[in-house]
Amino acid sequence: MLHQIYVRNYALIEELKLDFEPGFTAITGETGAGKSILLGALSLLLGERADSKQLLNDEKKCIVEGAFKIEDYPLESFFAQHELDFFQDCIIRREISPGGRSRAFINDTPVSVQTLRALAENLVDVHSQNENLSLNDSAYQLLLLDSFAGAKTLREEYATEYTKWKTLTQNLNEREAQIAELRKNRDYWQFQFDELEAIPLKRASEEGWEERIQLMENSEEIKAVLHSFSEEFYEGGLSDKLTSLLERARSVEGMSPSLDELIKRLKESQIELKDIGLESASLAENVEFNPSELQQMRDSMNQINSLLFKHSLQSVEELMLRQLELEQNLLNNAEVEEDLQALRAEIEEVHQSLEKKAAELRKLRTKAIPSLEKRLLSELEKLKMEQSALKFDLQYLDELNESGFDRVQILFDANRNNQLRSISKVASGGERSRLLLALRRVLAEVHRMPSIVFDEIDTGVSGDVALKVGQLMAEMSADCQIMSITHLPQIAGKASHHLHVSKHEVDGSLRTKVRMLSTDERIVEIAQMLSGVDPSQAALGNARELLSN
Repeated sequence: MLHQIYVRNYALIEELKLDFEPGFTAITGETGAGKSILLGALSLLLGERADSKQLLNDEKKCIVEGAFKIEDYPLESFFAQHELDFFQDCIIRREISPGGRSRAFINDTPVSVQTLRALAENLVDVHSQNENLSLNDSAYQLLLLDSFAGAKTLREEYATEYTKWKTLTQNLNEREAQIAELRKNRDYWQFQFDELEAIPLKRASEEGWEERIQLMENSEEIKAVLHSFSEEFYEGGLSDKLTSLLERARSVEGMSPSLDELIKRLKESQIELKDIGLESASLAENVEFNPSELQQMRDSMNQINSLLFKHSLQSVEELMLRQLELEQNLLNNAEVEEDLQALRAEIEEVHQSLEKKAAELRKLRTKAIPSLEKRLLSELEKLKMEQSALKFDLQYLDELNESGFDRVQILFDANRNNQLRSISKVASGGERSRLLLALRRVLAEVHRMPSIVFDEIDTGVSGDVALKVGQLMAEMSADCQIMSITHLPQIAGKASHHLHVSKHEVDGSLRTKVRMLSTDERIVEIAQMLSGVDPSQAALGNARELLSN
């Protein structure tokens, strides 16, 4: 339970330290006094969104700290799971910097807001008058049913898998669209690849086909030139003349270094010319004219040139890279289609698991409905709704939704005239308030909560009905801490403790104050709630009577 809250620099609260007691605490005050501010500070401890606009002084840090007694609740596993120190007195703190940055702490250990919110779900349950409207919503009604049926864990597991299934399905749709686009290009890629595959590009590149074609086309002329080189440089001609000149040079050899150098160069020239002659003869023998091979190479080169133009490329090497690119596109296409089959299989597996969990949820819901209806009617009877009839109409849907195969609708009749209809159509605001309170009473028995806060959920009730509402809250406080923000003196009179919220001017600025009232102060406060600022003796007497009963 919450046993202390400390607030500094929040909204109209400069600094506040407030102790809470077990049992039933009423929180009252004039409209606009700041009751919602106190609830807002508590909501920060429960993981609500923080905003720098909530700061009283925007140059200072805001701190909200709450102390909770948790020794009677099985929360050790939560602290172990999140690697937090466990103490019987748990301290939760929120800090908001002037820049709007928010930090959260559990027992002085920094935690995420998500972790804080997960813990808070086990500490405090807050119910506002807005829930009266939420009660009209089928999804909210189903959530209440699942809470009573003990299906919370299963529903969370289902919701996680449902989100996964929706994500996978979306991925499948995107992949299918991608494949449809790939298939449009696949045939064209295959045609281009086959065109390039039909030509020996690698051989054309390695063997220098352009040079070979030129050699074969001019083979006769090339052979003639090479043969003339061989004849002149090796077999006679220039070679014989050089030999004759060298023989004559020997007669003067050794007479002068310069002359010897010149003779040396003549000898080297003779050797080089003979080598040229030999190589020319060898090349002439290798120059062959093969009409068939020449035509084949010409055809291939024509195709290569055509493909170079077609693909806007400059070389055979670039064509080979284009071929590899097309081959990779075709392989990727095949891989995507294989991935698609695996994705479909995974979706089917998740869908089957969802159907199984949805069936289990329906079984739990169906089993819980009779007991829940019976308990609710019993609680409504205590709230002066003895003639009420109520039914949880569980409807089976053909397709899975975020909650399973089901939707539920609470059908209601306040007068048992056999005209059960949706509560959104037939229940008044006061009837919805009492129905919601009855639901919370029943759920509190199923799920033990340390603290429950009712924020003006008594809308539309008064008189003897308000007394019954207050009595029911008092009964609930035997099992958990109840705090009720209320404008009704009948409800405030049933509380064990009474906090009063007021607004005062301090140095020209408004400030919210909260204090625990004594018994005499409670009499005056309840009398003022009954008759106004200056209560009569009769109002004071009525207040005493409310407190004594």
